[in-house]
Amino acid sequence: MRSSARFVATTSAVLWLAMVGTAEAGCKSGYVWRDARDGDGVCVTPDERDIAKRQNANGPNNRTAAGGNTCRSGYVWREAWVGDTVCVTPTERAATKEQNAMNAQHSTPVAATQPPPPPPPPAPARNNTAYQSYARSAVNDFNQGIGHQECVKKVKADIPGRWHDDFNRHYDWCVTAPTAARNSESSIRDKLLLGCRARSVL
Repeated sequence: MRSSARFVATTSAVLWLAMVGTAEAGCKSGYVWRDARDGDGVCVTPDERDIAKRQNANGPNNRTAAGGNTCRSGYVWREAWVGDTVCVTPTERAATKEQNAMNAQHSTPVAATQPPPPPPPPAPARNNTAYQSYARSAVNDFNQGIGHQECVKKVKADIPGRWHDDFNRHYDWCVTAPTAARNSESSIRDKLLLGCRARSVL
């Protein structure tokens, strides 16, 4: 029986949280569940929770002698949730509405479960001998230019994608570049290195 009661209380709490439009499973430090009824998960201060309990206990005294849910003059339904007919003062009802409105700020959101990232794609084989030759030559050109005092400024001022020491980048560029483009890039680098005397012959 105790397990069944705990299940019902937990289910009620989930339904209440869904009804008030929140997804909080707990309260921030200094706040507690209001517990104005089973499953009331609005986060309030401990003093506000005590007030809600006193309102529940005193509610019947604030009804008319005829019985039912009608409140005596000067009292209104608390309306902490739809159907809450505990009779309180208008000031207390306003405070309850404020508690509902502030619930999101006083609650700790549940961290969303993120799916694991997809595995990285496999690295390309890069086993084409012509592309390998171009990439090695391009890396060698860069190292010659950057290591020569008269060439380094020209190398840095030229197109960045043309001058770098990343073999894989040069290789991958070859995959989509036509042969004429590869030959043109090699020729441009050769001429620059020749012009700044990092290379004596083409």
